Amino acid sequence: MIKVIWSKNARQELQSISIYWNKRNKSTAYSKKIKAHIEIAIKLIKRNNELGIPSNIKDVRMRIILKNYYLIYELSENQITVLQFWDVRQNPVKIKFKRD
Repeated sequence: MIKVIWSKNARQELQSISIYWNKRNKSTAYSKKIKAHIEIAIKLIKRNNELGIPSNIKDVRMRIILKNYYLIYELSENQITVLQFWDVRQNPVKIKFKRD
């Protein structure tokens, strides 16, 4: 069984994005849609771990979620570690991969 671990930074980013959309739309519908697409992506990655776009860091890949977000994850034999949930409209200099 492949285990999925979210880094502290990735959890905070997802929470921040969810709060933004909840306030902007005055509804949780879009946040739930994002989370549903993340779950689908993780299921697909579990079945085919080379599904995402390779990065320049060994074993780190990216999967696009709803056109505007990257799920950035690291693969190991029994684990997927979500390093970052990143809005692609942000400045790329801000992105940092942390394994915490």
